[in-house]
Amino acid sequence: GLGFRPPAITETLFAGAHPGLDFLRFVPNPDLSPERTHGWELGASLTYRHVLRANDAFSVKGDYFNTRITNYIAQTLMTGGPDPDAPFPIPIDGYFYQNTPGTTVTQGFELEASYDAKIVYGNIAYTNTVTKLPGLDYTGFDQVVTAPPRSVLAATIGMRLFDGRLTFGERTRAASASQGQPSAETGVAPSVPGYVVADLFGGYRITPN
Repeated sequence: GLGFRPPAITETLFAGAHPGLDFLRFVPNPDLSPERTHGWELGASLTYRHVLRANDAFSVKGDYFNTRITNYIAQTLMTGGPDPDAPFPIPIDGYFYQNTPGTTVTQGFELEASYDAKIVYGNIAYTNTVTKLPGLDYTGFDQVVTAPPRSVLAATIGMRLFDGRLTFGERTRAASASQGQPSAETGVAPSVPGYVVADLFGGYRITPN
């Protein structure tokens, strides 16, 4: 299929700095072009009912995808000269979004399993993605981390009480390290460590509407 993603406001207009780190800035790029994709996907889904108890459901899904992207939007770290009027003249670094020339390819597979027994429900999903950029980092820029994590595992477990009016549970998301393109200047590929995020959620429906 064909796809189109216009640049986000955070990529084109967002600017600023971390509190206390004025030398590390986010630089906007209002001249970004939209991403355009062409790809295909093949998958299957199976659902079983009345597995452990009446009216419950268990489902499994899987698919393989292959997508080609032009004007892929990637974030890079650029380094500028120090401000001569600053009390401490250190180099100014800024994160900057730019369209990647050529065609970027993302391919991989997804697996998902879920169980819903009305009162108790759960879901676990795994995604494996390989992102291949067309070339090295931009000349004149520093290292850039552009590829998403190769492996992402997400799980949710929850409960519904009072005829479904009260819902609460826990979510966990774990990702492997992100590997970027080798820098055009150093030949070194940047890497960001993996992470695990867990949170609790809940909600109560006061009225049917």
